[in-house]
Parts: sequence; C-alpha cells; structure tokens
Amino acid sequence: DGSGFGVMAQYYDINGDKVGTEFSISKEQSPGPQSTDSAVLSNGNIVATWHGYGLGGYSDIFAHIVDADGNDINSNFKVRTASWIFEDPDVASLGNGGFVIVWDSFEESSDSNYGGIYAQLYDANGNTIGNHFKVNTSTTGNGNPNILSLENDDFIAFHDINPIAPVHLLVIPKQHVDSFNDLNPQMMSEMTSFIQDVTKKVS
Repeated sequence: DGSGFGVMAQYYDINGDKVGTEFSISKEQSPGPQSTDSAVLSNGNIVATWHGYGLGGYSDIFAHIVDADGNDINSNFKVRTASWIFEDPDVASLGNGGFVIVWDSFEESSDSNYGGIYAQLYDANGNTIGNHFKVNTSTTGNGNPNILSLENDDFIAFHDINPIAPVHLLVIPKQHVDSFNDLNPQMMSEMTSFIQDVTKKVS
C-alpha cells in the first residue's frame, strides 16, 4: 500500500497446501496496517480488521470483506476514526450473519488511564447496526480486547482485558440497546440464562 506493510491473505486446503496465490486485503487505503484479525461469516465470506496509523500519528480501525475466492465484497471501510488512538481490533462472526468488531480506544474513554474497550455491530454486508458503544465500565490498565467464541442468537461474550477474577467476562446483546437500563424484562431473563450457560462452559 506504499507504507511497506499490508494485510495479506492466503488460502490453504485441508492438508495445509496453498490454494492460489496470496492477495492483499488492506489494498492502498490504510497506512501501516497492524494488529490484524479475521473471521469467517455464516455466508462463507471473510471479514478482516486492522488498525493503521494516519496523519498526526492517530490510529484508525479499518475492515474489509472478501468472498471465499478472495474477491472484494466492499471497499476498505473505517470502523472508527477521530482525533484519538484506536488499536488492537478483534472481530467475531455472529449467528445472525453479521459480525462484531471490538477495539481499544485511548482518550475517547473517561477511564482514569484513558483507555476503554468499544464495540460496533455490523450486518453481513458491513453496514453498521446502531452506534458504537463502550463495553467495559472501568479499567486499571490498558490491554488487548478479545472476543470469546461463546454466543447464541441474542448475546455474545467478551474477555475483560483486566480481569479482577480468574474468569471475568463481559456480555452484550446483539440487538443494539443504548444502555443496560433499556433491556426489557424478556431480554434480561434471556441474558441471565445465557450468562449461566457461559459460566458452565468456562468453569
């Protein structure tokens, strides 16, 4: 992409042999991509995400979707961009066909250490679902966000970047809600059941 770095991909068969040639996902629109992650969507497409440093040293989060043959589904799109530093994105596919991207944000957060974990939901075509939202309530240090492969049709579980217990998870609904207080009684009951199921799986 002109920066000397790029997000590349290569397909392999079940035996680990290369299928086709490597191809670029980041293209030319993202300077110095770093901290890449990818996920296979339920329709077989692949979404990749990374952060790249732009003007002024600020870091933007980018993503791109390709099909199973490596053909572009869309162009690079920015997950978050502003006069803050966004780093360490992580992506997971969702049972509804879409995906969620989480990242570490400095200065955007009101945490005492200027770091917070944020997330954005997307449909299968890369269209945003609702606004981005903060996942953690507070932190004692910065870290890399990570998404667990634990979900159902309505909720998904996250690792806390700075756990205060041997197992410390964050759970969010896939349906966008502005705050915890906006959960209706049915969603609250379903979330409680999901948390119980997750607890059993990770204990």
